[in-house]
Amino acid sequence: MRRNLSDKITETIILIALIMLALACLYPFVYFLACSFNTASDTMRGGFMIWPREFTLDNYKAAFENKNIFQSFKVSIFSTVMDAAVNTILTGMVAYALTFKDMPFRKLLTIFMFVPTIISGGVVPNYILYRQLHLTTSMWIYVLPGLFSFFNIVIMRTFFEGIPSGLSEAAYIDGCSQAGIFFKIILPLSMPVIATMLLFNGVAQWNDWYT
Repeated sequence: MRRNLSDKITETIILIALIMLALACLYPFVYFLACSFNTASDTMRGGFMIWPREFTLDNYKAAFENKNIFQSFKVSIFSTVMDAAVNTILTGMVAYALTFKDMPFRKLLTIFMFVPTIISGGVVPNYILYRQLHLTTSMWIYVLPGLFSFFNIVIMRTFFEGIPSGLSEAAYIDGCSQAGIFFKIILPLSMPVIATMLLFNGVAQWNDWYT
């Protein structure tokens, strides 16, 4: 189709707006990167900065001289990998079970899992519970409380319901168990949603400050 002058102007305005939005999102990262290579006294002056005004490596030297930084990285990597992997697998199992229309107490279980997403016990009761379970002094505090996500279950269940049921039925007739069907048929066909869940869980856990 031949574009007229109005179409070209509209596309130009949209392009400029998108470029400005991208720069607005990118600048905070550039600013903090520049600050990390800038002296603290000069950084306190503030102002627009995309390049260190007074270049120094003292900030990184001070950070890596702290013996706890590598242990902190280990904890972050462990919690991110474990939570993303285990959460995705367990969420997938629950979501797959909920795809069966004849599953006993299916609606009741769905309501039971949905209610905690809108009604929380609160900060103090959660802390007391974690302390009684001896999780406050364990690295598993970063993994176990985040294993359940009703939102992720709904996403995965919706995706699983889009897979032709004939594949599972054929495998079941051939003697495959439900676990075999899940791991050998459902999961290989669900790589897009699995990748999405790994990304959701991994980013959320890596950015978790509250725990």
